[in-house]
Amino acid sequence: MTKKNWMVFPVILMILTGLVFVTVFSCGSKDPEPEIYTGSDTDGKAYELTITGGTYGLKIDGKSVSTGTVKKDGDTFTLTPNGGGDPFKVTVAGTKIKGIVGAITPDDGSEAIEPGQIVQGESTAGAWDWSLSDDSGTNEYLDVQTIFAPGGASRFENAQTNPADVDDKGKPIKRPYVYPAGTVNDINGDPINEPVYNFKGNTKVSSENRTANVGARFPLLGWEAVPDETTLAALKTAYSYSFWVKLNSSTNSKWAFLTAVFTDFPAEKGYEYGHWFGNTKGDSGAKNITNNLRLGEWVKITVILKPTDKGGNIDQAAWIHSYNPEYEGEFKQDKIQKLQWQVPLQHNGGTARGGDPYDIIKGSYDFDLDFYGLTLNMD
Repeated sequence: MTKKNWMVFPVILMILTGLVFVTVFSCGSKDPEPEIYTGSDTDGKAYELTITGGTYGLKIDGKSVSTGTVKKDGDTFTLTPNGGGDPFKVTVAGTKIKGIVGAITPDDGSEAIEPGQIVQGESTAGAWDWSLSDDSGTNEYLDVQTIFAPGGASRFENAQTNPADVDDKGKPIKRPYVYPAGTVNDINGDPINEPVYNFKGNTKVSSENRTANVGARFPLLGWEAVPDETTLAALKTAYSYSFWVKLNSSTNSKWAFLTAVFTDFPAEKGYEYGHWFGNTKGDSGAKNITNNLRLGEWVKITVILKPTDKGGNIDQAAWIHSYNPEYEGEFKQDKIQKLQWQVPLQHNGGTARGGDPYDIIKGSYDFDLDFYGLTLNMD
């Protein structure tokens, strides 16, 4: 008769119990959920801070800038960069960044970034009515010149029209081309799930070596966004507005685009306030420009609507009122009506007349530019 070893069963039972414990314990442990906080500062930089357990990742204007370790004390995070440098502190409330103290050391070893004062308000996309203007319907001489009365020979190549979509004069309204949803990627390579506009066109003189009083003195074309009633109220109190642009092509090695704040001032008589972006401001006389717009790269443009604040970056069209002081005027935000974007030949390779009258007599400029994400950042 074979003797049974009863000790085997307790051992097996202990092993199986241990395996079940390990399995349950392993299944019960999860990676920490990321916490995401956002904010923007008075210099126009947008921040996105992601906290995952004891580590952080910080994006500025959509680009990953700094990573490292984090310690939390109430609503304040102390962040120690992997790229070296001193720790800096970020204070949050809810999902919003309320303050950043200390310089931010980038992972790539580049110069430390000094944050501006954090804007405390919320952001809103708003609702806008978009339209284009070139001068395909007229070629008359215009002294007072706006993008909606250009009087030259400029064209948008991909303007969209609908016979049922007309202005108060019965003429078809030109609308910007919108890419099919999800077909354009953002700065991180992710699909953009909101309208992305493409502006492709040409601005030029009506004829080379044009004489005075023939065609437009300063050829240009552009587009505008008219807010609905709720968005207009927000625009009149917003701290800033921002948008993303990407220049796909340019026939000139220097490019200058203007975003202008349209108020109740007389059109194009020097009262216009705006902000230049590109890689030059030409002879615009502007003090402020976002000059890091390079071919094929998304860039975020932020326009501060507080000219006297630190970081304020709109100024008046000085090339007009410097010669006509009576046209100089104070910026009044409560009088804003809409926003415009302009592409002037004058600052994109146009040749000016040497004598009187001063105007543009030669030149042609082709461009292709993508645009999305118009946002109001509230004070």
